[in-house]
Parts: sequence; structure tokens; C-alpha cells
Amino acid sequence: NLNTLVQSLNADQSISRDEMIQILRSVGNDGVVTATELSDLRRLVTTDSGFMMPAYVRELARDVVNSNPANLRFKGQTAGNLSAGSPTSLLNNLIDKWFLGADEPTVLGAGITYQLANGVLFSGNPTRTDARQGYIGDCYFIAAITSIADANANAVRNMFLDNGDGTFTVRFFDSASVEDYVTVNRRLPAFSNGTLAYAGVGNFVTNSGTVLWVALAEKAYAQWNETGKAGRDGSNSYAGIEGGWMSNVNRQILGFNSTNLSLATTTKQQLINSLGGGRAVTIGTKSTSQDGLVGSHAYTVTEYNATTDRFTLYNPWGMSHPGPLSWAQLQANCSLYTVTVSGGTSAISTNSVRSASSEKNVVNWYVVEVFSLESPATEATLEKSVEFLRQSIDLQHNSMQQPTYSDWTTPPVENYRESEEDLLRELSAITTDILMSEPGLESLFG
Repeated sequence: NLNTLVQSLNADQSISRDEMIQILRSVGNDGVVTATELSDLRRLVTTDSGFMMPAYVRELARDVVNSNPANLRFKGQTAGNLSAGSPTSLLNNLIDKWFLGADEPTVLGAGITYQLANGVLFSGNPTRTDARQGYIGDCYFIAAITSIADANANAVRNMFLDNGDGTFTVRFFDSASVEDYVTVNRRLPAFSNGTLAYAGVGNFVTNSGTVLWVALAEKAYAQWNETGKAGRDGSNSYAGIEGGWMSNVNRQILGFNSTNLSLATTTKQQLINSLGGGRAVTIGTKSTSQDGLVGSHAYTVTEYNATTDRFTLYNPWGMSHPGPLSWAQLQANCSLYTVTVSGGTSAISTNSVRSASSEKNVVNWYVVEVFSLESPATEATLEKSVEFLRQSIDLQHNSMQQPTYSDWTTPPVENYRESEEDLLRELSAITTDILMSEPGLESLFG
């Protein structure tokens, strides 16, 4: 029956994703996967089987029928690789895991749960401004992937395949530059107020205009970590992707190595020469930094101004960008910078950056989102209104100071989130105060 079904679905000389799912689900009608069925499936997904199918379909099917470290657990419970005599329930769980993204990463932080996001994958070309790093310390990942998007939008576009059923297949490259794939669904970590908690923080999940590609890539990276190919702890969790270095992500997204350069041993001209030409340049700060830079944090280097002799850095938080910096300031505050160059010399770095967005930034983005949905104000106006709100809130909530990592799941932070919900109820009154205190602002809001 299996062979007959395969031949029937292969009438057009190609097996699609939906057809492969149908083939896999047809197995084990008697409650178990027989040795013959398993052998036939493993033969089907080999490259020399004679059956054509997209590379991602073949690879995902291989993950189902062959061994993979990620198969050992499903939704936090013990699972296992498929073998002769395996129950059909295990087969279906593995299909759901690899083709439907059903095995989601464990979230990090109190009060954060998965909610269905209604946004779009892309809105125009992917760019660094699509990203707002949230509550997990993956600045290295956000900075790397968004700098690549700025340098070569198609490199990021080509990572994703919209399956048309609420899931997306996402491609990474392993250490041998071999393509590998995972599938994610539209459920993303969010706060109880319906705003994203990690990448895209502050955006409402119900907003059809929310751009999702950064959050989906972040989720896919956490899932891919479970395969053991990310070079991390092998967990299917957001905690498992905290702390890292940009060159690793560059290689895993592009399939070739990056070059890490020490600011202590390179020249200003070398950094200037690295900018442009389709190259993505990121930089990591030392644990203690000044001049408006966050310690142990990753930034994108976006430009050099020859007139002012200053470099511009972009913060993946989406705010709190430092002012233009001199070469001397970069040398004093930063350790290495990373350049995506095909055939680069260093894919692995012992350095690590691990900084997450602050509580204050989360509220700022939340307020910006509220205003953007309710008024035609310009971005500059929104930023100005946020600053007024922040000053007002600082007088009321001492807990809004930036917490240390160990504070994120303590009761004070949870209490602060209750204050954030109070802010929504107070928003109208606060907005009135802002409009009254700043002449001309009311006309901009309409």
C-alpha cells in the first residue's frame, strides 16, 4: 500500500511537502511502524532513491525517519527516534514536530505564553529596523541577522518558505555548510497584554501589520539548537540561545565563515573598508562600556562619516542608539568586530555578548505601538511622546530601572508588569498631560 501511494503521488515526477506528509501518515495503520515500512521510508528519502522532491522536504522527512538528537523529546516529554515497532503516535508526533512546528521552545520569563500572531512575514525588504530585541539575551543573533538583511535582503528572504498553512520552513547551515531545516508556526511568546515579549517586543500579536520574520527566525534558531548543530547546549528553549557571537550566526545563515577582527590590532581604515560592498559588519562591546554603549552587547556598524570622522552604530533594541563614535571610542569600549566575507578566517569565537532589552524599553515600545495604532503621528512625534511618558512613569514606578538578568523572574518584575497594565488604563490621562505640556504636539496627533 505504501509503494502504491508513493507511485501515485509521484505521477508528476515530484513529491511535494503535503504529499510527503500524506505518505508518512499512511504508515502504521495497525498501530505500529513495521520494519518493512521503516526501511521503505528511509530508502524513499535518500538522494539516490530516484524520487524527486524539494531539498527541504527530503531533509525534514529524514529527520522524521532517521536519528536526530531533537527526536528524543517532544513537548517536554521523552520521545525517541523512529524504529521498527515504534507506535504510530510517535511517528505522528515526529511529523508534527518537523513539518508543522508543533514542538515549541520553552519560553523564558514569568507571565510569557505563546499567542497566535497575525502579522506578515515581510513588509517590503527585510531591514534592521524590523527588529526590536526583547527579554532574552540574544543581541548577537538579532544584530547578526538584521545586519545581513541590510547588506543583502535576499539572503534573509531565502531563509524562509511560507507553507501556506500557518507554518514556515526556516533554513540554517551546519558547521559543514550543509543546509538544514526546521519548521515554526505563528505562535510567538507574548505578554498578557498581547504584545510580543522577545524579538518584535511591543508589537501587538493581533496587528495584521506586525512584521514577523525576526521573531520567527529567533524561534527557529531556538528549535534548531535541539539538533546539536548550533554548537550550543542542545536544548529546545529560548534560554538555550542566550549569549553568543555574531560570526557563528553569520555562518549558520549564509553558509560561509565570517572574519573576526580585534580592534586592538586593526586600523580605522580596515573598518572603514569593511563597510559597504554587501558586507554586514557587527561589533561587540566589552563587559564595561561607556560613551552611550551597553556592556556585553552587540551592535550593527552602519556607516562612517568622513566629514565628522565618526562611526554610526545601531542598537538591536531598536532604541538607545549611541551617538556617532570615534575610532578611539570604539577601541576603548569594544573588543571585536565581525565582517561577513566569503572564505573568512574565523567561524568560532570564544567571545560572547549577552544583553537583553530593559523593562523600560519594553514599556516604551508598548506605548509607541498604542499611539501608532490610534493616531497618524510621525515617528519623531511618537519618540517624543514616549520620552514624556517615561519621565512621568519614572516618578511613579521605581521598579522601572533596568534590572539585572537575575531579577527578570522575581516578584518585583511581575509586579511591574501589573503596573504596565495599569499604564494602559492611565494612558488617556497621561496623554492629555503631555499634550497640555508641549505646545503644538496636539496638532501633530490630530
